[in-house]
Amino acid sequence: MLTQFFVQGWAPDPLLWAQHDPWLVLLSVLVSVGASAVALHMAQLARKAQNAQGRNLALGSGALALGSGVWTMHYVGMLAFAVCGQASFHPWMTALSVLPSIVASWVALRLLVRETVTKPVLLKAAVLVGAGIGTMHYLGMAASDLAPAMRYDALGFVLSIVVAVVLAALALWVRFGVQRYFPLGSMRNTALAGTVMGAAIAAMHYTGMAALRFTEPIAELQVGASALTIPLQTTLSIAIAVVTVTLSLLILAINGNLRYRYLLDQMLVARQSQQDAEELLRRSEEQFRSLVKNIPGATFRCRIDAMWSMAFVSDAVLELTGWPARDFMAGQVHFGQILHPEDEEWVGPAIARAVILQQPYQLEYRIVHRDGMVRWVSETGRAAYSDHDGQLYLDGVILDITASKLRAAEFEGTVAAINRVQAMIELDLEGHVIGANANYLTLMGYTLEEVLGLHHRNFCTDRETASSAYARAWQQLLAGQPVIGEFLRVAKDGHRVWILGSYNPIFDAEGKVFKIIKFATDLSGRRAMEEALRQAKEHAEVAAAARSSFLANMSHEIRTPMNAIIGFSEVLLDSPLDATQRQQLTTVRQAGLSLLRLLNDILDSAKLEKGAMQLEEADFSLRQLCEEVLDTQRLGAVKKGLAVVLDYPAVVPEFFHADALRIRQVLLNLLSNAVKFTEAGQVCLRVDHGPDGLVLQVADSGIGMSPEQQQRIFDPFAQADASTTRRYGGTGLGTTIARQLVQLMGGSITVNSAVGQGSTFSVLLPLQQAQGAVVASPGEERAQPLPPLRVLCVDDMPENLELLRIVLGRGGHQVTLAPGGQEAVAQFTRQPFDLVLMDLQMPEVDGYSAVRQIRAIEAAQQQSPTPIIALSASVLEADRALALQAGMNGFAHKPLHTPHLYAEIARVLELPSALAAPESVASGAVVAAVPCAGVELPCAASASLWDAQAAQALWGDEATWRQALWRSVQQYQHGLEPLRAALAEQDWVAAVQHAHRWRGVAANLQLQPLACVLQQLESAALAESTAEVDAALTLVQRVWHQVQQAVALWEVAPADLSAPLLKTPLDPRLGSWVAEAVALLQQGELPSEVLAQLQSVLSATEFESIRNAMDDFDFSRAQQLLLRVVG
Repeated sequence: MLTQFFVQGWAPDPLLWAQHDPWLVLLSVLVSVGASAVALHMAQLARKAQNAQGRNLALGSGALALGSGVWTMHYVGMLAFAVCGQASFHPWMTALSVLPSIVASWVALRLLVRETVTKPVLLKAAVLVGAGIGTMHYLGMAASDLAPAMRYDALGFVLSIVVAVVLAALALWVRFGVQRYFPLGSMRNTALAGTVMGAAIAAMHYTGMAALRFTEPIAELQVGASALTIPLQTTLSIAIAVVTVTLSLLILAINGNLRYRYLLDQMLVARQSQQDAEELLRRSEEQFRSLVKNIPGATFRCRIDAMWSMAFVSDAVLELTGWPARDFMAGQVHFGQILHPEDEEWVGPAIARAVILQQPYQLEYRIVHRDGMVRWVSETGRAAYSDHDGQLYLDGVILDITASKLRAAEFEGTVAAINRVQAMIELDLEGHVIGANANYLTLMGYTLEEVLGLHHRNFCTDRETASSAYARAWQQLLAGQPVIGEFLRVAKDGHRVWILGSYNPIFDAEGKVFKIIKFATDLSGRRAMEEALRQAKEHAEVAAAARSSFLANMSHEIRTPMNAIIGFSEVLLDSPLDATQRQQLTTVRQAGLSLLRLLNDILDSAKLEKGAMQLEEADFSLRQLCEEVLDTQRLGAVKKGLAVVLDYPAVVPEFFHADALRIRQVLLNLLSNAVKFTEAGQVCLRVDHGPDGLVLQVADSGIGMSPEQQQRIFDPFAQADASTTRRYGGTGLGTTIARQLVQLMGGSITVNSAVGQGSTFSVLLPLQQAQGAVVASPGEERAQPLPPLRVLCVDDMPENLELLRIVLGRGGHQVTLAPGGQEAVAQFTRQPFDLVLMDLQMPEVDGYSAVRQIRAIEAAQQQSPTPIIALSASVLEADRALALQAGMNGFAHKPLHTPHLYAEIARVLELPSALAAPESVASGAVVAAVPCAGVELPCAASASLWDAQAAQALWGDEATWRQALWRSVQQYQHGLEPLRAALAEQDWVAAVQHAHRWRGVAANLQLQPLACVLQQLESAALAESTAEVDAALTLVQRVWHQVQQAVALWEVAPADLSAPLLKTPLDPRLGSWVAEAVALLQQGELPSEVLAQLQSVLSATEFESIRNAMDDFDFSRAQQLLLRVVG
């Protein structure tokens, strides 16, 4: 089959090349070169296309140009061969012959439009192009009518294909490879590659023509062919070439138009990109300007020259230096000119070193502001080359740090000041030393090298480090809380150092403790001074105690004979005397009272200076107090012809809550001085009340005082002058004590005086008005009825029990009496009671203990609590609180006030509200104030010793009260002996109990003056004030003596009054023991073992009376007391 195409050994026809028209051959070559150049140019455009549509259009155009060029070159070459040119061509075969070259060109050009064209790709494309050229050539030859006569030399055939491939590869390499080594430009490169490619096409064609063999000679074929004239061949060839060239040009035009559109689009895109870039640049510039504007400090770019001239500087430089940015950039001012002279020498070299080393720098230096002020600045910068001109610049920021420098200097100064005066040590969180200043090292005796690394325990005592407080202190520090206090530390040499230490946790940026700083102040000097002061204080206290003991002893030693002198002088004054005797006794009594008053003043002043005097506040009537005080001074004033006036306006309140005794003492001192130093005129006591408190003024028309005398009037022992002392006498303590008492009550005292015009002392006291309502007198109230009750009454004083029996018996109540706490508990266990009235102050078992035992019995037997009301002469809130704590339900005052007692009973029994106690009674207000008559109590006139009307109302009738009073006087003729004995031994507890019991009896018997002075005695004993106790005891003895005298004047003793009010069951042994004691007393002795037997069976009061008689060697009285016990 191949023999129809290929032959071997046939010689070429001699006329083969002679039959070719050279001009047409040249035309074919030119057409192939031009088409190849166009195709390669299209391939280059395809590589640059931005989208697939443009790329495919360029590839298609190139493939069409190259394929049509191959086809045109072939048929022009065929027409150049006369034999073929004169023959006809098969039209469809001729048309189809162009497809192989176009398809091969398309595939080859697609390979060549890749980003990188490698050798395998290049070779593959060359093979495709060569194959396409060969395929088109031989298909075109087959389209000729002479094809049956054509044969091909096999070697020539292969050679034509090889030539086509090699030259095509060379052409493609020239276009896409030679540019790497010889950059000729795009057009030149394309022309050169097109020439080589065109040569490849022509070479393949004519090599193939050289391999052509005819079965008949060319001369014969030419005769038999359709004769075409030579001009017609040429014209046809030119027409084909023109069509091809036109097609190539059309392709170029189309692609040029597309390229123009592409370039136009690219230009528009580029323009848009440029606009976008310009907008981006504008925004970037705005951001840059905003950034530069908002960056703290002044940003700059300066040239590296001698003056550091500015290429750019931000507007913030105006505030920094005082010059605007334009002046710096214009060169009118330079930073080198405003540098502080002291910083010029080092700033420039420091920046130069940083530039040489190409390192950033940070400097702090001073500049001189335009206003002449020096500013501290911080400059941070680095050298950098400009992208614009390649010059080296300095870029950086300059900040104003003047304020921070000032703060830092202040802080450093503060730290330095602290370091100069304080010892400081730094500790880590484990307690090891990491730093210490010189003061601390000096204080503890270490060097810095020695102290570093030591643990805090090395400076502490073993006792402190072993304590839990030490561990808690470190836990507190680690928790961020400071520890402050005085600590004992151990120095290097072992000596102890007291310091005031302040341990302060230091926090890091995250708020965590990272170290401890302790400030220490040496307290050794202060501690030594404190020790010296402590010793001095102890010495002073010893001296003061010795002084107080001396004063107490002297008071006791002086008062003991003074009591006898004053007491017996008063007794003698009450007996029948002649005029001379009365005058002499009166002189003795007045001298004794004057001496007693001097002692009292000295002791009161000493007590006030010591701060030992306490106030006892209660509700009282100020008007009554003023009247009583004036009454005590009226007698002396009348003797001098002076008027004593009380100015107490009706609008001024009457009742106040304060210490009435101390106010009385102040007024007595001021009024006695006023009477003493006034020879004619009057003494006036004015009372006023304003927003600041109570105002008391004592005004006189006496001798007055000079300004110098007024300045020292309140000094101790100070009087006007020596002549005044000789003339008027006195200690000079009256005004001193008055001022001290007023200040103790929170008030003030002033004096306004002129020589010869009298004096006015003004006392301002911030007193509170009484809160409780004033209770009407007993005769105006009626006891509210109560249902019949079983009442247990407990009191160690028979008179009080008798009164309770009478008062409650009138109300139809069943009354059981118990003379002591132990008997009360026994009675309570024997029978039930609806109510218990319990006295508080009793010997052996007091009221508090008895109530606790009763409550324990109720709890053990699961009984409901029985209401218990406390009976007490005390008005102190503390006693009420103690009663309630012991388990009592109510509180009733002595002297008994029947309506109030019944009201309190109704309240604790929760009876209807009509029977409830008034609020003033329930709250403990004084319901029946017994006014004290002062130190000048009336001697005669029994009406002033008791209130007969109130006594009759309380006891039911006068006869019953008289019986009770007469019996008490007979039974307690020597009743003050136990009280005196307790006071002599300074047994204050026993003295208070005796005075309290006596006060209750006196109050129930309506002996108001006696109850008052006993109250004073009880208060003085509570305060353990020897001076007040002595004064009060004198008054008690005097009033009791007056009561005894008044009762003795009754003509006949009431019937059956000699029997005791109550008798406790007698011990069977008592009779024999008393008989034995009486027999021994008749012999003038009483052994201690007999006394012990009697003490075990007698009450405390009875035994105390007997023992006091024995102590006084009054054996007859002791026998009478013993016989009275057994009845």
